[in-house]
Amino acid sequence: MALSLDALQGVSETLLIPFFCRVWESRSRRKGFSDLAAEALAEQLEPLLTVSGKRFHRDILKQRWPAPLQAMLAQRARYFDQQTRQFLAKHGESAQVLILACGLDTRYERLQPVSGDWFLLDLPPVIALREQLLPPVPERVKTLADSVLNAGWLNALDPTRPTLIQAEGLLMYLPRQQTRQLFQQLATYFEQAEILVEVVHHLLAQQLSEGLLKGVFEKIFDLPGTTFQGGLSSAREPESWHPALRLLGEWSCFDSGDSRLDPVGLLRHSPLARLQWVVRYRLAAQP
Repeated sequence: MALSLDALQGVSETLLIPFFCRVWESRSRRKGFSDLAAEALAEQLEPLLTVSGKRFHRDILKQRWPAPLQAMLAQRARYFDQQTRQFLAKHGESAQVLILACGLDTRYERLQPVSGDWFLLDLPPVIALREQLLPPVPERVKTLADSVLNAGWLNALDPTRPTLIQAEGLLMYLPRQQTRQLFQQLATYFEQAEILVEVVHHLLAQQLSEGLLKGVFEKIFDLPGTTFQGGLSSAREPESWHPALRLLGEWSCFDSGDSRLDPVGLLRHSPLARLQWVVRYRLAAQP
Protein backbone atom coordinates (compact mmCIF):
# COMPACT_ATOMS: atom_id res chain seq x y z
CA MET A 1 0.00 0.00 0.00
CA ALA A 2 1.35 3.42 -0.97
CA LEU A 3 2.21 5.67 1.93
CA SER A 4 -0.33 8.49 2.35
CA LEU A 5 -1.42 11.06 4.91
CA ASP A 6 -4.92 11.37 3.45
CA ALA A 7 -6.52 9.25 6.19
CA LEU A 8 -5.43 11.74 8.85
CA GLN A 9 -8.25 14.18 9.39
CA GLY A 10 -9.17 16.69 12.08
CA VAL A 11 -7.57 16.13 15.47
CA SER A 12 -5.65 13.09 14.18
CA GLU A 13 -3.62 15.34 11.89
CA THR A 14 -2.32 17.29 14.88
CA LEU A 15 -0.02 14.33 15.61
CA LEU A 16 2.35 15.89 13.07
CA ILE A 17 2.89 18.91 15.35
CA PRO A 18 4.65 17.19 18.28
CA PHE A 19 6.26 14.70 15.92
CA PHE A 20 8.02 17.30 13.79
CA CYS A 21 8.90 19.44 16.80
CA ARG A 22 10.79 16.43 18.12
CA VAL A 23 12.39 15.93 14.72
CA TRP A 24 13.58 19.54 14.53
CA GLU A 25 14.89 19.43 18.08
CA SER A 26 16.75 16.20 17.40
CA ARG A 27 18.22 17.48 14.14
CA SER A 28 19.47 20.58 15.93
CA ARG A 29 21.68 18.26 18.03
CA ARG A 30 20.76 20.29 21.07
CA LYS A 31 22.21 18.68 24.17
CA GLY A 32 19.78 16.57 26.15
CA PHE A 33 17.43 15.33 23.43
CA SER A 34 17.89 12.89 20.58
CA ASP A 35 15.19 11.13 18.57
CA LEU A 36 16.88 9.29 15.73
CA ALA A 37 13.82 7.11 15.16
CA ALA A 38 11.68 10.20 14.54
CA GLU A 39 14.32 11.60 12.19
CA ALA A 40 14.18 8.38 10.16
CA LEU A 41 10.39 8.50 9.99
CA ALA A 42 10.50 12.15 8.91
CA GLU A 43 12.61 11.21 5.91
CA GLN A 44 9.72 9.03 4.74
CA LEU A 45 7.07 11.67 5.42
CA GLU A 46 8.75 14.76 3.98
CA PRO A 47 8.31 13.72 0.31
CA LEU A 48 4.56 13.50 0.97
CA LEU A 49 4.54 16.98 2.52
CA THR A 50 6.46 18.38 -0.45
CA VAL A 51 3.68 17.51 -2.91
CA SER A 52 0.80 18.32 -0.54
CA GLY A 53 -1.48 21.24 -1.26
CA LYS A 54 -2.14 21.91 2.45
CA ARG A 55 -0.61 25.00 4.02
CA PHE A 56 -0.26 23.02 7.23
CA HIS A 57 2.13 20.62 5.48
CA ARG A 58 4.10 23.40 3.80
CA ASP A 59 4.54 25.09 7.18
CA ILE A 60 5.95 21.86 8.59
CA LEU A 61 8.59 21.75 5.88
CA LYS A 62 9.54 25.38 6.41
CA GLN A 63 9.35 25.21 10.23
CA ARG A 64 6.99 28.17 10.33
CA TRP A 65 5.55 27.47 13.76
CA PRO A 66 6.56 29.56 16.79
CA ALA A 67 10.04 28.58 18.01
CA PRO A 68 8.95 28.20 21.67
CA LEU A 69 6.50 25.48 20.54
CA GLN A 70 9.42 23.29 19.47
CA ALA A 71 11.13 23.83 22.82
CA MET A 72 7.94 23.16 24.79
CA LEU A 73 7.07 19.90 23.04
CA ALA A 74 10.66 18.65 23.09
CA GLN A 75 10.94 19.34 26.83
CA ARG A 76 7.57 17.65 27.37
CA ALA A 77 8.81 14.52 25.57
CA ARG A 78 12.03 14.60 27.58
CA TYR A 79 10.10 14.81 30.87
CA PHE A 80 7.81 11.91 29.93
CA ASP A 81 10.92 9.91 28.99
CA GLN A 82 12.44 10.55 32.42
CA GLN A 83 9.28 9.55 34.25
CA THR A 84 8.96 6.39 32.16
CA ARG A 85 12.55 5.36 32.91
CA GLN A 86 11.91 5.78 36.62
CA PHE A 87 8.71 3.75 36.49
CA LEU A 88 10.37 0.90 34.60
CA ALA A 89 13.36 0.93 36.95
CA LYS A 90 10.99 0.58 39.90
CA HIS A 91 8.69 -2.11 38.53
CA GLY A 92 10.84 -4.05 36.03
CA GLU A 93 9.25 -6.91 34.13
CA SER A 94 5.90 -6.50 35.88
CA ALA A 95 5.42 -3.00 34.43
CA GLN A 96 2.95 -1.99 31.74
CA VAL A 97 3.26 1.30 29.82
CA LEU A 98 0.11 2.55 28.09
CA ILE A 99 0.31 5.51 25.71
CA LEU A 100 -3.07 7.00 24.82
CA ALA A 101 -3.40 8.77 21.45
CA CYS A 102 0.13 7.62 20.64
CA GLY A 103 0.30 9.22 17.19
CA LEU A 104 3.87 8.79 15.90
CA ASP A 105 5.29 8.49 19.38
CA THR A 106 8.82 7.02 19.44
CA ARG A 107 9.35 6.76 23.20
CA TYR A 108 9.95 3.03 23.06
CA GLU A 109 12.57 3.51 20.34
CA ARG A 110 14.26 6.32 22.31
CA LEU A 111 14.40 4.44 25.59
CA GLN A 112 15.03 0.92 24.26
CA PRO A 113 13.70 -0.58 27.50
CA VAL A 114 14.69 -4.09 28.49
CA SER A 115 11.66 -4.70 30.68
CA GLY A 116 7.91 -4.16 30.75
CA ASP A 117 5.13 -4.43 28.17
CA TRP A 118 3.99 -1.48 26.05
CA PHE A 119 0.55 -0.71 24.63
CA LEU A 120 0.08 2.06 22.03
CA LEU A 121 -3.51 3.19 21.45
CA ASP A 122 -4.86 5.41 18.70
CA LEU A 123 -7.55 5.55 16.04
CA PRO A 124 -7.34 2.95 13.24
CA PRO A 125 -5.98 5.35 10.54
CA VAL A 126 -3.18 6.45 12.87
CA ILE A 127 -2.23 2.90 13.82
CA ALA A 128 -2.26 1.95 10.12
CA LEU A 129 0.16 4.81 9.38
CA ARG A 130 2.42 3.74 12.26
CA GLU A 131 2.56 0.20 10.96
CA GLN A 132 3.50 1.42 7.49
CA LEU A 133 6.27 3.69 8.76
CA LEU A 134 7.80 1.86 11.69
CA PRO A 135 9.77 -1.38 11.42
CA PRO A 136 8.30 -4.49 13.09
CA VAL A 137 8.17 -4.02 16.84
CA PRO A 138 9.11 -6.57 19.52
CA GLU A 139 6.43 -8.79 20.97
CA ARG A 140 6.39 -6.67 24.12
CA VAL A 141 4.97 -3.73 22.10
CA LYS A 142 1.32 -4.00 21.10
CA THR A 143 -0.76 -1.51 19.11
CA LEU A 144 -4.46 -0.99 19.82
CA ALA A 145 -6.56 0.52 17.02
CA ASP A 146 -9.54 2.09 18.77
CA SER A 147 -10.98 5.27 20.22
CA VAL A 148 -9.75 6.09 23.70
CA LEU A 149 -13.40 6.51 24.73
CA ASN A 150 -14.29 2.89 23.95
CA ALA A 151 -13.68 0.92 27.12
CA GLY A 152 -13.27 -2.41 25.30
CA TRP A 153 -9.54 -1.95 24.56
CA LEU A 154 -8.81 -1.98 28.30
CA ASN A 155 -9.21 -5.76 28.25
CA ALA A 156 -5.85 -6.01 26.44
CA LEU A 157 -4.08 -4.93 29.65
CA ASP A 158 -3.72 -6.77 32.94
CA PRO A 159 -5.50 -4.65 35.60
CA THR A 160 -3.39 -6.14 38.41
CA ARG A 161 0.04 -5.13 37.05
CA PRO A 162 1.68 -1.76 37.84
CA THR A 163 0.79 0.44 34.87
CA LEU A 164 1.98 3.87 33.74
CA ILE A 165 -0.76 5.54 31.67
CA GLN A 166 0.41 8.45 29.51
CA ALA A 167 -1.25 11.05 27.32
CA GLU A 168 0.66 14.02 25.94
CA GLY A 169 -1.57 15.71 23.39
CA LEU A 170 -5.01 14.24 24.01
CA LEU A 171 -7.11 15.56 26.87
CA MET A 172 -7.27 19.16 25.65
CA TYR A 173 -9.11 17.92 22.54
CA LEU A 174 -11.79 16.20 24.62
CA PRO A 175 -14.79 17.94 26.21
CA ARG A 176 -14.56 18.01 30.00
CA GLN A 177 -17.20 15.32 30.43
CA GLN A 178 -15.28 12.90 28.22
CA THR A 179 -12.09 13.53 30.17
CA ARG A 180 -13.94 12.77 33.38
CA GLN A 181 -15.39 9.60 31.85
CA LEU A 182 -11.92 8.44 30.78
CA PHE A 183 -10.42 9.01 34.24
CA GLN A 184 -13.27 7.11 35.84
CA GLN A 185 -12.83 4.17 33.44
CA LEU A 186 -9.11 3.99 34.20
CA ALA A 187 -9.61 4.31 37.94
CA THR A 188 -12.24 1.58 37.94
CA TYR A 189 -10.22 -0.88 35.83
CA PHE A 190 -6.67 -0.69 37.18
CA GLU A 191 -5.70 -1.84 40.67
CA GLN A 192 -2.26 -0.16 40.74
CA ALA A 193 -1.45 2.51 38.21
CA GLU A 194 -0.15 6.01 37.70
CA ILE A 195 -1.59 8.50 35.23
CA LEU A 196 0.79 11.02 33.63
CA VAL A 197 -1.05 13.44 31.37
CA GLU A 198 -0.75 16.87 29.82
CA VAL A 199 -3.71 19.16 30.47
CA VAL A 200 -4.78 22.74 29.87
CA HIS A 201 -6.73 25.06 32.12
CA HIS A 202 -10.43 24.95 31.30
CA LEU A 203 -10.55 28.75 30.91
CA LEU A 204 -7.93 28.57 28.14
CA ALA A 205 -9.88 25.82 26.38
CA GLN A 206 -13.06 27.84 26.72
CA GLN A 207 -11.48 30.93 25.16
CA LEU A 208 -10.03 28.88 22.30
CA SER A 209 -13.26 27.04 21.55
CA GLU A 210 -15.85 29.79 21.98
CA GLY A 211 -14.30 32.91 23.47
CA LEU A 212 -11.95 35.71 22.47
CA LEU A 213 -9.32 33.30 21.13
CA LYS A 214 -11.73 31.33 18.96
CA GLY A 215 -10.12 30.55 15.62
CA VAL A 216 -6.57 31.34 16.74
CA PHE A 217 -5.54 27.67 16.73
CA GLU A 218 -6.96 27.18 13.25
CA LYS A 219 -5.18 30.28 11.93
CA ILE A 220 -1.80 29.21 13.28
CA PHE A 221 -1.94 25.63 12.01
CA ASP A 222 -4.56 25.85 9.24
CA LEU A 223 -6.53 22.90 10.61
CA PRO A 224 -10.22 23.82 10.25
CA GLY A 225 -12.50 22.72 13.05
CA THR A 226 -9.63 21.70 15.33
CA THR A 227 -9.13 23.41 18.68
CA PHE A 228 -8.92 22.71 22.40
CA GLN A 229 -12.24 21.56 23.83
CA GLY A 230 -11.75 21.08 27.55
CA GLY A 231 -9.43 21.32 30.51
CA LEU A 232 -9.14 21.22 34.29
CA SER A 233 -9.99 23.91 36.81
CA SER A 234 -7.01 22.72 38.88
CA ALA A 235 -4.73 19.72 39.19
CA ARG A 236 -6.82 18.43 42.10
CA GLU A 237 -10.13 18.46 40.22
CA PRO A 238 -9.91 14.77 39.11
CA GLU A 239 -9.62 13.70 42.76
CA SER A 240 -13.33 14.49 43.04
CA TRP A 241 -14.15 12.21 40.10
CA HIS A 242 -13.20 8.89 41.71
CA PRO A 243 -12.13 7.90 45.25
CA ALA A 244 -9.03 6.09 43.95
CA LEU A 245 -7.49 9.16 42.28
CA ARG A 246 -4.71 10.95 44.20
CA LEU A 247 -2.56 13.80 42.89
CA LEU A 248 1.17 12.99 42.97
CA GLY A 249 2.61 16.12 41.39
CA GLU A 250 2.66 18.75 38.66
CA TRP A 251 5.22 19.84 36.08
CA SER A 252 5.41 22.73 33.62
CA CYS A 253 7.71 23.12 30.64
CA PHE A 254 8.98 26.24 32.42
CA ASP A 255 10.40 23.90 35.08
CA SER A 256 12.83 22.55 32.46
CA GLY A 257 15.06 25.62 32.67
CA ASP A 258 15.03 25.98 28.87
CA SER A 259 15.95 29.61 28.18
CA ARG A 260 13.94 29.56 24.94
CA LEU A 261 10.81 29.31 27.08
CA ASP A 262 11.76 31.32 30.15
CA PRO A 263 14.74 33.61 29.41
CA VAL A 264 14.93 35.15 32.88
CA GLY A 265 13.48 32.32 34.96
CA LEU A 266 10.30 34.03 36.13
CA LEU A 267 7.52 32.15 34.36
CA ARG A 268 7.68 28.87 36.29
CA HIS A 269 6.05 30.59 39.26
CA SER A 270 3.55 32.60 37.22
CA PRO A 271 -0.07 31.75 36.26
CA LEU A 272 1.20 30.94 32.76
CA ALA A 273 2.75 27.76 34.14
CA ARG A 274 -0.73 26.39 34.78
CA LEU A 275 -2.29 27.17 31.41
CA GLN A 276 -0.81 24.04 29.83
CA TRP A 277 1.05 21.65 32.09
CA VAL A 278 1.54 18.03 33.18
CA VAL A 279 -0.17 16.33 36.12
CA ARG A 280 0.48 12.95 37.67
CA TYR A 281 -1.96 10.82 39.67
CA ARG A 282 -1.81 7.57 41.57
CA LEU A 283 -4.68 5.15 41.63
CA ALA A 284 -4.77 4.44 45.34
CA ALA A 285 -6.35 1.37 46.90
CA GLN A 286 -10.07 1.94 47.01
CA PRO A 287 -11.85 1.89 50.37
